[in-house]
Amino acid sequence: MNDFLRKNTEVFAEYWDFLRTENEKMNLTAITNEGEAYAKHFLDSLAPLCLVELAQLFHVEQLRLIDVGSGAGFPGIPLKIARPDMELTLLDPLQKRIKFLSALATRLALERTYLIHGRAEELAHTASGRDNYDIAISRAVARLKILAELCLPLVRVGGYFLAMKGMDIQEEEKEAKAIIATLGGKLDARAVYEIPSTIALPETSIQRQIFVIEKIHATPEGYPRKWKKISA
Repeated sequence: MNDFLRKNTEVFAEYWDFLRTENEKMNLTAITNEGEAYAKHFLDSLAPLCLVELAQLFHVEQLRLIDVGSGAGFPGIPLKIARPDMELTLLDPLQKRIKFLSALATRLALERTYLIHGRAEELAHTASGRDNYDIAISRAVARLKILAELCLPLVRVGGYFLAMKGMDIQEEEKEAKAIIATLGGKLDARAVYEIPSTIALPETSIQRQIFVIEKIHATPEGYPRKWKKISA
């Protein structure tokens, strides 16, 4: 992960500077320490490219990735910086965050980066959204069963949904199994990794995991359901 940071030092520095400045105007991140931001935002976002279990998923030619609930651009924009050849779509329901992401993408000269102001459960019922992506990824705080219903309908059969989560979610995993199967998914792997809590204190670390869910058959037409049903 550090290799990607070193190769793109100036770009990530520009990202942090813009995020820090804009965060004073709107709530984009609770992290305001630079070292902590590099660890918990940038390094964490780059994990999918650095893990042996996941790296092969990003070798698809003309890769199309959607970041669902992108917020301040994590993990989508760090992944795009490291893999400029892929097509990136950033989806977020708040217009102010889309405005920030649009300005950021322009500032960092990120080509083939698209912004959608909207909700995943609505996008998945459009011809341009459903079955349209090789990878859907989310670092959102919603429970796994909710993220699965929001993300899997956006993924083509043979593609993957990557859910970036913490470690203590055994109950989440258990409750999500049925809906993942219904949606056409199969839990393919679980990749565990560690990130330093801050750059200044590399001896401390945080353990996280990524759930790798393969789309093995089409999602039934009735899914995703309306938000009230999904979140019940």
